[in-house]
Amino acid sequence: MRCLNPNDSGWNYYGGRGIQICERWKQSYEAFLDDMGECPSEQHSIDRIDFNGDYCPENTRWILLSEQGKNTRHNRVINAFGKSQILADWVRETGIANTTLRSRLNKGQHPEEALSTPVFRERLLTFDGETKSLTDWGRYAGIHPDTLSGRLSRGWSLSDALKKPINIKHFRKNSL
Repeated sequence: MRCLNPNDSGWNYYGGRGIQICERWKQSYEAFLDDMGECPSEQHSIDRIDFNGDYCPENTRWILLSEQGKNTRHNRVINAFGKSQILADWVRETGIANTTLRSRLNKGQHPEEALSTPVFRERLLTFDGETKSLTDWGRYAGIHPDTLSGRLSRGWSLSDALKKPINIKHFRKNSL
């Protein structure tokens, strides 16, 4: 009775926010069944179409639990490319990580730009007929990827960058 009882643990999110149950349903469970019917399956739950609206016939439906999580006030709705979806659906559609997309939007990037900017893909390098990422080549050679990247950006060949030992003189004693 989260809509009716101030002592219910969910009161603040329902009754405390002004969400009500229509009088007809409060008076009779049979009236609820007449309007809504029996729950279709154990995978269904009652859902408010407008999550800020009341529990009443015009705002309530049976929905799969897997879909119900999309209809909460906590979801971030993103409008882009002529459609409106929650962030989780955009993540599934674009393949962009949730954290990447959320970070882009929080930094003020326009939704269409945030959704269409390619995600950085690590540089692939081929050596002796084998292709690996910079990170994997670094692991292979026992060299930090930043060191390897620095060597390559200074014009070193991949062979030299992988094979030449790190010059210990460049490190301070305390850094070892």
